Amino acid sequence: MVIFLATVSFLPTTVQVAGRSVTAPTKQIDRGYNYYQGYSIITSSFSETNIRAQVAAFKKAQRIPDDSEIIFAQLLGGYDAKHESPDFGRNRALIYSYNLGKNLPDLFANSAMDVGSSSALNTNEVALRLTFTVKIK
Repeated sequence: MVIFLATVSFLPTTVQVAGRSVTAPTKQIDRGYNYYQGYSIITSSFSETNIRAQVAAFKKAQRIPDDSEIIFAQLLGGYDAKHESPDFGRNRALIYSYNLGKNLPDLFANSAMDVGSSSALNTNEVALRLTFTVKIK
């Protein structure tokens, strides 16, 4: 049997530092939430037009506001486990992530990206998983 324990920490807005009180300003975000329905794409080539169109169609279908942001992108590059190491797939994903940032800065400027590899994908494929959130105003 496995038991999971969780610890929750609360940081006060006023902290004692060397005998003096220091107040940390906090901003309450009333509309900040992530969409739990992420979007996944498997592609064999980079196409700026195709990615832009697919993201727009997904937002429309899921009723995600147009001004929402992609805050996280996970990229998995395919590799042949019989002839390559996982690093080959990771490098393919890394090149793809570079192209996303360079060619689609309006979509990926505020995105954290994670790259990895998967032998379940063909060597010419990259899987892209996106997480959206409401833009902080």
